Amino acid sequence: MTKRIAGGSKVEGGFYWNLKNWEIVPVDGKHGILPGTDKDAYAPVPSLAPPRPSPCRWCPAPPRSTPPTPSSAPSSAIAT
Repeated sequence: MTKRIAGGSKVEGGFYWNLKNWEIVPVDGKHGILPGTDKDAYAPVPSLAPPRPSPCRWCPAPPRSTPPTPSSAPSSAIAT
């Protein structure tokens, strides 16, 4: 079950869903006050992004950079 918070309450910064009129209300900063009265109910909206990026298990490995071989260098660069 979702935690319900009354309007006018001091909350942490983030996004809150107004359960009465289906509106998302942003709260800027570390703390803020939800608009409305104690008859308005809000639910915190969970963050969709992970706290830090995790490596992708299915992503291909980045290409390796290899030094140029003499056969791929221009012929003017090869000393004779």
